[in-house]
Amino acid sequence: MSPHSPPRLAKSLALFGAIAFALEFFWSYVISDAALFALHEDLLQMYIFFYTGLNLTSFVAIVVQGALWGYVLGWILAKCLNRYK
Repeated sequence: MSPHSPPRLAKSLALFGAIAFALEFFWSYVISDAALFALHEDLLQMYIFFYTGLNLTSFVAIVVQGALWGYVLGWILAKCLNRYK
């Protein structure tokens, strides 16, 4: 087993990514300033595929994409750390 296990690091970052993006989604309910809310919505629409607003479909899209990106980045990071140690 390598010092940085790719599956373990990938799963950890996938969980972190899913939780972080879910918290970001719920942050939309806390924002009270209209301009800040509009900016937040625009940013979510730019980097989340299938984001349509504050609904269940967008929430699922955010959690799935956060987990997928975390998994991919975790795997790449572990491979790089093992190669260049």
